[in-house]
Amino acid sequence: MREISIEGFGGFVGAGGPASHVHQRGRLDWSALSAADQAALNRLFAKQARVDANLFYRLTRVGAGGTETVDALPDQIPPALLASVQTTLD
Repeated sequence: MREISIEGFGGFVGAGGPASHVHQRGRLDWSALSAADQAALNRLFAKQARVDANLFYRLTRVGAGGTETVDALPDQIPPALLASVQTTLD
């Protein structure tokens, strides 16, 4: 894997929605994550649990098997990946 991207959805300002002008996005090289963080993310992608929350993040990575996407709650995401998120307005 080369990198993982993260995009925030929901919350007070409704980030990421179809009509939203607020976007929360980040990107990080997979190799920049610790082994423990990589393992935690691998578990998230393997579990593919449904997230039913007002605020969540969508994680996307590209690997040998193609593109994978999973939704996760903020407390499930390693701090290093959360720190890459930047809020922009358009």
